[in-house]
Amino acid sequence: VTDYIDYRLGVNFIKGLHLEANDQAYTGFYIENTTQVDPTYANTDVLLQDRSMTGKNISLNATFILNPDRFSYEAAIGQDVRQESSGGSWLLGLAASDTLFSSGNFLIPAKVRTNFGEDQNIKKAEFYSLSLKGGYGYTIAWTQRWFTTLIVNAGFGGELRTYGDDTKTTQAGGSTSKADAVFAFGYNGDSFLIALIAMGDLTTYTTQSLQIPSTLADGKLAIGAHF
Repeated sequence: VTDYIDYRLGVNFIKGLHLEANDQAYTGFYIENTTQVDPTYANTDVLLQDRSMTGKNISLNATFILNPDRFSYEAAIGQDVRQESSGGSWLLGLAASDTLFSSGNFLIPAKVRTNFGEDQNIKKAEFYSLSLKGGYGYTIAWTQRWFTTLIVNAGFGGELRTYGDDTKTTQAGGSTSKADAVFAFGYNGDSFLIALIAMGDLTTYTTQSLQIPSTLADGKLAIGAHF
């Protein structure tokens, strides 16, 4: 059982610049591949879990569209404008985030804790990261109103890590990588619009002996009208 909040805001202030702000928090985690980390659970439906574990993420993303006359980020995400001819653009961006994992218990379940060296007793891990990313976006305008868009970015940057237990806290710097993608398909008419939009963001966090890939995904069906 997982409780969560998930707030996302995307804004196009000026032509060629798309800004995003995200705030997510999830409480209650389980290990999906339980049988791989502990074979004694084979042939059962039981999963290792921690109902008190919390993951929080606050992030800011800025994407610069290098050729905004050929590619519209607004048309794919918000449909408040229409891209009537096929075209694409290279993208450059900056991504900053503050991500925290914490638990009243240990982050690593007791049954497999000894496999994780110096990090086996961690109760809290926080990561501050800043990444430079680049990618490409392209829209196929099947007609002046039907469209399909794919946006893909990959990035690399630096990270400040703080992690520890009740008695010891370790702080270290390092590198991080991230990737994100957007897929949109829809119809943007003169008075009616409908679009399917899917987004995904993968960022990897690392300590001395842990690697935590964190994926945030979102899918929505947008239906609206122009006035």
